[in-house]
Amino acid sequence: MIVVIIFLGVQPSFAPYWTETGDKAGTLSALLLLVVIYPGISRRFKLKGIFLDAQIIIQTFRKELGISMYLLGVCHYFLLKVFPATILGFGSVIATRPFEFFGTLTLLLGLPLFLTSSDWTKQVLKKNWTKLHKLVYIMIGLLFFHLFLQSPTELSTILVGLGALTETASLVYKHTTVGKKIV
Repeated sequence: MIVVIIFLGVQPSFAPYWTETGDKAGTLSALLLLVVIYPGISRRFKLKGIFLDAQIIIQTFRKELGISMYLLGVCHYFLLKVFPATILGFGSVIATRPFEFFGTLTLLLGLPLFLTSSDWTKQVLKKNWTKLHKLVYIMIGLLFFHLFLQSPTELSTILVGLGALTETASLVYKHTTVGKKIV
């Protein structure tokens, strides 16, 4: 996917579409993050019925969805920061505005998750794999700030904000007596 975008990026006729394609890649990446965190939220809230069915289906493809989410985030960064700075000669690949900082930090935190998204690394890291992948809790908050600082009323910003709140609420619920089964 990245090779295709790089190839298209160096084509002069594709240049006007960099921003639009980069924005779409970022939005799709954000929405995939919401899908990826859903099974954990559903499990912690002990949801049943169609919610449990959705959890099972998403869980089946969660690794692939997470990898796709990260690669789309990388495409978003390359199309909106790297290509304009290196090919067109304007801007910087370094985050210079607050929303860019939050986006870059989200992407950097996703790198170890991407690199350890294999069955082999899960077996090697064991419990540390689970601890490492809890970085997603921080990523959803950082992503919200990335989006909010650009367009606070856009639907993707609102959905990610709700996702971050729901993730936080599910974690609080799990670690309180309300969420624990009292025998």
